[in-house]
Amino acid sequence: MLPLLIGAAVAKAALGGYQYYQGRKMAKNNKLENQQVGSEYTKNLAASQRMAAEGMPEQAYQNQANQINSNMAFGAKQLQSGRNTAGALAGVVGAGNKGYNQLNAQDAIARQQNQLRVLNAREIIARAKQRSYDQTAAAAAAMKGAGIQNIAGAADMGGYYAATLGGAGKSSGSSNLNTGSSLNTDSNLNTGSNFASDPNNSSWSKATMNRLTSNRNYKFRD
Repeated sequence: MLPLLIGAAVAKAALGGYQYYQGRKMAKNNKLENQQVGSEYTKNLAASQRMAAEGMPEQAYQNQANQINSNMAFGAKQLQSGRNTAGALAGVVGAGNKGYNQLNAQDAIARQQNQLRVLNAREIIARAKQRSYDQTAAAAAAMKGAGIQNIAGAADMGGYYAATLGGAGKSSGSSNLNTGSSLNTDSNLNTGSNFASDPNNSSWSKATMNRLTSNRNYKFRD
């Protein structure tokens, strides 16, 4: 029974030590910059960065530019049949310039919006990494806590088993102890009184007692 109890306590302590070691290792390797995020986050960031460098989509920009050029060409054609050619030409050029200014302004606004999308994509990735970091940190703390509890539990088990088995050993050992009373009551033990009362030994016992008390030389008689 004792080996089983000791084995259970040792196994519990070993498990606690392993859990605590793994928890510490997990916490040590848990770095915010090393957190992995899904591929959709990185793809979204890459697309936003491309759009931020371009501004408006190229095809949309080109369509509006063609429209402005077409309007300017139509105005120049109308000037050929009209009067006040100088004033009309200035109006056509001014309208063209205004159209391009508006187009470039739209392109700049689109570029700013795309840059904000880049910042937003990076913020989303940062939040995702923070969540992953916090989850790993919580798991590491839980692992270390479980290890400490198992180690403490193993120590309690060892102390309980030692106290219980030690008390049982003392009680069983005391029951097997021969006391003086049991020795005195042994019927097979020959005492001095029995020896002296034996008629075959009376002369020998008297002579022996006289020698012990008087310390004198004596002769033995039957």
